[in-house]
Amino acid sequence: MKIDWIEAHVLAAGPIPDSARDVISLHRQGIRALITLTEKPLTANRDITFELIDGLQLACFHLPVRDFYPPALRQVADMMRLIEQMRAQQKPVFLHCYAGIGRTGTMLHAYFLNKGLGLEEAKQRVLATRPDARYGELSDVQRAFLEAFASNL
Repeated sequence: MKIDWIEAHVLAAGPIPDSARDVISLHRQGIRALITLTEKPLTANRDITFELIDGLQLACFHLPVRDFYPPALRQVADMMRLIEQMRAQQKPVFLHCYAGIGRTGTMLHAYFLNKGLGLEEAKQRVLATRPDARYGELSDVQRAFLEAFASNL
């Protein structure tokens, strides 16, 4: 499974791992934690069992966001907290929604904004690290959320 490293050994992103084989591939690429942004948890897929997740010792988190919509502010804060907790434990995180574009892209922009970058810089960082999730691919409400989020930081 192809992933894009956003920050080496800390954060990667891409589409949903939709099979046990994909989850094993993520593990082989160094991923040790998953943040799922789809409305259903990753384990809703019959092929991805708790036994598989536990066997690979993956930390698994679910922050459900409606497709084409932005996250709640609390979810952005939760994502940042989880990434920092996993960084402290040296567990690289894989962030994904279904296609790895809209919800993932919105959260990646928010990640860079929280790191102190301006919106234009955040757009450039996402473009450089996960081009599929670039700003222009986000929905109108996701872009409006990021503009408001950036202006309130």
